[in-house]
Amino acid sequence: VVSTQSGYYGRGDTRFSAGVRVIAGERWGFAIKQPSVKVNLVNAEQAQAILNHNNSDVRDVQVCGEVLNGDKVMDYSTSTKTVQFQFKNLVLKKLNRAADRRAAELVTEEKFGVYFQCSVDLPYKESYSPHPHSNIGDSRMVLPAVSLPVTVTVHGSQSSAAEATIFWDNSFAPRNRESFVHPGAHPWGELKARISDCFMKNTDRYLNEDALRYLGMKVLNLDSPDDLDNKPVSWQAFSKDTLKRPDRTFTFWEWLYSCIDLIKKHFLPMWKDNLIEGFISKARTEALLKSAEPNTFLLRFPDSKQGMISISLKQPDSSVKHIIYSAAELKKHGLAQRILDPDVLQFLYPRHPKEMKFKKYYKAVKEEVPGYEKDLIKAHIPLEQVDIMKLDTLFTEPESGNENDLMEIISYFDSY
Repeated sequence: VVSTQSGYYGRGDTRFSAGVRVIAGERWGFAIKQPSVKVNLVNAEQAQAILNHNNSDVRDVQVCGEVLNGDKVMDYSTSTKTVQFQFKNLVLKKLNRAADRRAAELVTEEKFGVYFQCSVDLPYKESYSPHPHSNIGDSRMVLPAVSLPVTVTVHGSQSSAAEATIFWDNSFAPRNRESFVHPGAHPWGELKARISDCFMKNTDRYLNEDALRYLGMKVLNLDSPDDLDNKPVSWQAFSKDTLKRPDRTFTFWEWLYSCIDLIKKHFLPMWKDNLIEGFISKARTEALLKSAEPNTFLLRFPDSKQGMISISLKQPDSSVKHIIYSAAELKKHGLAQRILDPDVLQFLYPRHPKEMKFKKYYKAVKEEVPGYEKDLIKAHIPLEQVDIMKLDTLFTEPESGNENDLMEIISYFDSY
């Protein structure tokens, strides 16, 4: 059985790992020679032939991918009494894609399987029953195992689409299915559970019902959550169609995947501590902050941008300002620094002093090094900028005889 595998692999020098176990363990007496395992790659049609025992001898199976470092002798653990094969430095060097692959199918949607061949030399050929993958005339048995579907990318930019293919297949593959085949649409009630599991796996935090409701309305382009769980979500809507909002050039999955990536790389501890609201609409955010104290803020993922986080702030004049930061900006100055430095940010919604929540994540200024100045750069959030054109009009074009001109100028400055 396959014990470990990755979801997608890159061609060239990208290394990946995989492993199999012999569930017979120590009960299997290997009297003559330790078993060996060889790793290759097969396409969906070849995988189905193996799994359905359509080959008279699996040693005749045609493979589509050549893997380096894919030969290994059995490892036997005396402590766990298990027989296993763990490959840590596999490299895919050659791949022949199917010639009849659908023209509309993307590279990242073509599925493969990691094919393991375990060769076992039996001590006495009369001592075992015939197996569909052995020749009765010899004493060598070849046991096959095929991994769950994987995809093969040719560029790092394809990782998001490849992850979508694997996520969808692993989430909805029915038992005893035809190899690598899955239904094309699923109720949101099923999909939301898989998405929450995906966040737990990648970020150690499940999504709450409010966040999942927001995501469901987004992928289905709905304004109301009525009967949301029963509405079907297609693969097309999940991973291929751009979001149906003005100026959106990315799919639902691309946006969701970019949020996961941002969390993992820039503020995972804060996310795990539930300091980031994350998936909430802009309108809902503004409604919550309207009833809060001035200088209260909330952290969310803007749906108009990929891989960014927004600090939504209620300003002293009760208006709400949204400040968006990209991954590149967070790399220069972390999220905790951008929250703790500006005095205008005081309370995390609903009313938690920011120092209590974020101080442990703040990176202090490094010790002074002789001959060098300290890095004194601090994050700053300006309030609304003064309208210079309006101010110029007040000074240069006053209405003749209007004694309120001066008061209007003073009032304008007071508003800042």
